[in-house]
Amino acid sequence: MKKIFTLAACAALCTSTLLADIKIGDTTYNTLSDAITAATNETDVIKISGLVEISDRITISTKATIEGVDAEAAIRMTNRGKIAFNMGNGANFTFKNISFDGNGKVWDTTVFIEAGATGTFIFDNVTFKNIKMLRKNNGTTDGIIHLKSQGKAIIKNVAFTDCEMQQEGRGFISNNSDVADASTALQIEGDNSTASFFLYGGKGIKVTDAGISNATKMPVYFDASYTSGSTAVYNCTDLDKFAFNCPTGFAVEINGNNLQYLAQSYIANVNNNGVKSWEALLDALTETENIVSLNEGITIPSRWLINTANFNATFKSATDEPVNITRGTFTDNNVLIELTNTATNPMLRFENINFVNENEKVTGPMLNIARGNMYLINCTENFITTAKKVNIKDGGSAHLENCQFSSVNVNANGKLYLSGDNKITANICAVSGTKYPQIIIEAAEPKAVITPIELTFDNAESIAGLDKPFITGTNDINMFSLPDDLGYKLEPNADKTGLILKTKVQSGVENVMAEDADAPVEWFNLHGIRVANPENGIYIRRQGNKVEKVVL
Repeated sequence: MKKIFTLAACAALCTSTLLADIKIGDTTYNTLSDAITAATNETDVIKISGLVEISDRITISTKATIEGVDAEAAIRMTNRGKIAFNMGNGANFTFKNISFDGNGKVWDTTVFIEAGATGTFIFDNVTFKNIKMLRKNNGTTDGIIHLKSQGKAIIKNVAFTDCEMQQEGRGFISNNSDVADASTALQIEGDNSTASFFLYGGKGIKVTDAGISNATKMPVYFDASYTSGSTAVYNCTDLDKFAFNCPTGFAVEINGNNLQYLAQSYIANVNNNGVKSWEALLDALTETENIVSLNEGITIPSRWLINTANFNATFKSATDEPVNITRGTFTDNNVLIELTNTATNPMLRFENINFVNENEKVTGPMLNIARGNMYLINCTENFITTAKKVNIKDGGSAHLENCQFSSVNVNANGKLYLSGDNKITANICAVSGTKYPQIIIEAAEPKAVITPIELTFDNAESIAGLDKPFITGTNDINMFSLPDDLGYKLEPNADKTGLILKTKVQSGVENVMAEDADAPVEWFNLHGIRVANPENGIYIRRQGNKVEKVVL
């Protein structure tokens, strides 16, 4: 019976210590818990070699150190429902040169290490691995290392490998400590490249005087209740050491010796990053695709020339209401925005924008399109000048949908695409050699054009001499209006692919009709008796040589 008991005791010891050596000085301990209980002095060092497994929470209220003495030194928690280490009051405990192994298990009911009493945990050259933190706590998750109540932690050269968080945007280390001096709760130094931090309302991170050396930015996330004006990082002014993931409308800025979390007044968001000025907006643009969401009206202080190859940007209102883009008070003859003739395949798109100019002396066009495509969707202008509002040059294309512009100038080889209902006047320039201005109706239903497009011409004769239509996509002449004195008319071309300009020829019938239109109107009943003031009924109406039966 005694022999059987001895074997059972040996088995029990093997469940708490696996291929490990646990010592304080020359004394060996069967379990890590026993060694921590025996460590009563802050000079006591519990040295571990190999792998130690624990299955229950260990509460630490002492001042001592656990130190790994070889590369295999590790502590593995086998029970996913338990905190591995919990801080008791008075703890000042260091974990050094050791790994914590979650064994690939899922922590869904608690955290891995919790500092929640009056004490400090120090992690020095420590690695956390194979831990899946999927705990749900009021709709959120806490970090693998979680600070709360009066708990503190110092992080030195800590790494996280093969660890997961349930929610993207949650840090492996979370700070919700309520210590009186917030700058002392969570302190970091050295290289913590793979660490990430989650900060609850107003709680920050302090960089110790030893400094930080990480070459890779450490992600920092903020609780939704994090307050503007709170210090995110103490004793640091290097924004490049951190990747701050702020909610929309907030950012971290340098303030004295610290990095401060502040509400922002952004005029726009460029690719989801807030900017405060036009200059900052331009700096934020990439060379390829950009989405610019305007929170308020902006003023462009000087001519914006776009000459980048394959430049692509969309400007739109952040709300359902249109916003203004205003021309600044720069040189009178300069354009506002130009896709230059040195650009290669640029694209610029504006949605729900009102273009404004308050300088009546301006002689240059507002929007100049020398290359590429400019899209104007639900856009208007208030441009106080007689200058051209939109100028489509040789090689440029403008696409207008439901816009209102008082003048759109289409140069030879320029293309004006129309869809929806546009209230515009389009000036058609003269043909230049084989190049000619073009209007293309893009609407799937031509009837989408409700308001006739007013057409004017620099040289109607050159347009009338074209063999090909200068308007395509429709044969409906009623979609356009011409000046009364133009001397030309619109009609479908021979193969009905579009509209051409033809000289007006007034026939004798047209002359008679013109004379009839000026003649007085006479009314008669069906018996041929003249009626001075006809009322409801059927009457004969005579005007000049035209006689017709009319129902009133």
